[in-house]
Amino acid sequence: YFLLGGVMIRRRLSVWCSVLMIIIGFILSTLEGIIYTNYYCFIYDGVNSSFSTIGALCMSAGVFSLLIRMKAPNLSGWLLESVTFVSKNLMGIYLFHMACMTQIKVHMTDSRYPVILVLLICMLIDGFCVLLSALIHKIPYLRELVTI
Repeated sequence: YFLLGGVMIRRRLSVWCSVLMIIIGFILSTLEGIIYTNYYCFIYDGVNSSFSTIGALCMSAGVFSLLIRMKAPNLSGWLLESVTFVSKNLMGIYLFHMACMTQIKVHMTDSRYPVILVLLICMLIDGFCVLLSALIHKIPYLRELVTI
């Protein structure tokens, strides 16, 4: 999906087509998750986040096409610094978050957790990955690994 922005910046979808792509992508992702779950006989919870599917592609194209039409808000102060810091370390989040999630998933044996706990764990993982990426940016030879 890294090439999606380069392709869609020149070929924008209309608003109704973008919304339709999101809806179709959601339905396809749901069906793909159900099929995967039934085929492998365990509940698959990744749907469009852990494997590339047609549904995920449709949703990504629709969301990108809608977001490209929006104007960026004027950010200032700590909010601008935070967004800039995260954007500079985005590749590190992308590279490291699945390794962290896999390690945590090994220790989580129950399949039912409160939504707040899951959100907190996800935020902690993303925070850890941002900090790890920021540390790697400080090392000259490793900096190229996490730079877009």
